[in-house]
Amino acid sequence: MPIYEYECNKCENIFEVSMSMKDREDKTIVCPKCKSGNVAQLFYGVKVNINKRSMINNNLGGCCGGTGCS
Repeated sequence: MPIYEYECNKCENIFEVSMSMKDREDKTIVCPKCKSGNVAQLFYGVKVNINKRSMINNNLGGCCGGTGCS
């Protein structure tokens, strides 16, 4: 089940909610601290590595896996 992160616009509390995508569309999310429904979902970039070799190359620094660019 996906975990969504929200920030309350009233008290600035940041919290996570685990729910299905359908529940996310149907339910009103409220801050667990102040009970306000004035919340905003937080979005973060996600890095995904397809395989172990690409992860190693990406961590070598520089372009082209640290071998220089053509």
